[in-house]
Amino acid sequence: MKKLFLFLLVSVLSFGLIACNSSDSNGDAKKSGGKEKLTVWSFTDELQEPIDVFMERHDVEIELTIIPIADYPTRLRPVLESGSGAPDIFTGELAFIKDWVEQGYWENLSQAPYNVEELKGDFVDYVFDLGRGSDGNIKALSWQTTPGGIFYRRSIAKEVLGTDDPQVIGEKFSTMDGLLK
Repeated sequence: MKKLFLFLLVSVLSFGLIACNSSDSNGDAKKSGGKEKLTVWSFTDELQEPIDVFMERHDVEIELTIIPIADYPTRLRPVLESGSGAPDIFTGELAFIKDWVEQGYWENLSQAPYNVEELKGDFVDYVFDLGRGSDGNIKALSWQTTPGGIFYRRSIAKEVLGTDDPQVIGEKFSTMDGLLK
């Protein structure tokens, strides 16, 4: 269940999810009132909605702890290094992602059951590779991309492109090749 949760949330996190050792000292999954319990740490509340949906669909309890970004690395690193009190899943941030990928804090998402290499075509190459360690394995995935927009002045478009019709302009700009042309 924890691995399924990790895989589902990977696609909605601000920069990556980590599956830490989510068992107690005996290697048994943590339980709360008969339900499997996951702990998630993040520096943003963006996860609350997907967590609510996941809990609705699965018999699992999820505790989200939000830690201010300024305190996040200093609170998280010690529990990851000690192996005691670490969350089951945690988000990453570009400022420390490469370091954490190399530290081995994140589970290898290239291997089963995740097999995220199969998803590479759904990502921009540099975004996909941000979570790749020097060992070649993907440890984190990003869901976030920077939105963009194109604005144009109709009089200039008519002069340069031969039309100012928004439908035609939209068609011309619908692919990267068309945009560059």
